[in-house]
Amino acid sequence: LVTYLFEQLGHEPSFLVGGSPGNFKSGFSLRNRDLFILEGDEYDSAFFDKGPKFLHYQPKITLINNIEYDHADIYPNIDAIEAEFMRLAELTKKQNGYIIANIDDPRVQKIAKETKGNIIGFSCNFSTESLFPSWTLKKHITKETGSIISGITPWNTPFEFFLEVFGHHNALNAIASLAILQAYMLISEGKIKDHNLFLSKIISAMKGFKGVKRRFELLVRAHGISVFDDFAHHPTAIKTTLKAFRDYIDVCKFPGQLIVCFDPRNATMRRNVLQNELTKSFAEADIFYLGKVPQDLRMDSKEQLNGKEVVEPYEKKGRYFENNDELLAHLQNTVQDGDTVVFMSSGSFDGIPHKFADFVKNKL
Repeated sequence: LVTYLFEQLGHEPSFLVGGSPGNFKSGFSLRNRDLFILEGDEYDSAFFDKGPKFLHYQPKITLINNIEYDHADIYPNIDAIEAEFMRLAELTKKQNGYIIANIDDPRVQKIAKETKGNIIGFSCNFSTESLFPSWTLKKHITKETGSIISGITPWNTPFEFFLEVFGHHNALNAIASLAILQAYMLISEGKIKDHNLFLSKIISAMKGFKGVKRRFELLVRAHGISVFDDFAHHPTAIKTTLKAFRDYIDVCKFPGQLIVCFDPRNATMRRNVLQNELTKSFAEADIFYLGKVPQDLRMDSKEQLNGKEVVEPYEKKGRYFENNDELLAHLQNTVQDGDTVVFMSSGSFDGIPHKFADFVKNKL
């Protein structure tokens, strides 16, 4: 979204995005040495460098969205992850840059306060007392083709725009992108001469953003059945994404059930360190199918995710499959007209999302 906004505003940024953006031919481009937009996280750089890739950057603007425990194969606890983000914030401060901070996240807010650099906040909580100028998400309204997003600027001006994405988390992401544009203007021009003109240009630029592949991606809608593919794999991402799907289903008035199929593919999800959180994250689903937990010989059996225990609280509404082909066959035999089926995986899910989409497309 940030790359798209800069493009719409007349810049030609270089970029590296961890995904396949709908508005660009690929997830990277080398065009401008003075404006480079990078997506990074705390995962390690290489087998020989266990520090995050973002510590090799020299950022002038850094957005820190939230800090949660992940990458259990790399980090022993959440404090170790927070320490890396603190280093990133300090790197930004050394560049006399700006940190865009989600002040609703206590760990991000702590970093923003301790860094004592140039901070612009973003939030969805009007009761949050902030020491920083902040953009605030007032509300988002789900429509069949996207969301109406409204908020308040740091200079207390209301605004509203439409964006072709879904969910509260994406609405907050959009608010954060406005803060990035503000920081860029402050760095490049020293100040924003006309706040209303600045805001109107950005809001106008929001039109036409197509999102990213495998984020709420509709594979097929046929015979009253909708099939989606989504990358969500961390419990928090699963929970927020499924809430977005529930809102979408209610707005569209689809009559069937929300069926969620999850693939515990990455290193953290194959472990039981977040097992309780994972179980709770599927509460919005009417039916929950858990795919095969891949065997990881690098860890002790006591550390591995227990698939049967994950689905146990869902009783008849949940089921664990030792074989993903069996999951596919069961889904094909039980899906009903009006159902919404969501596949969630950080990998390919053994190809079954597209196999099921083909089944639905050809269903008599």
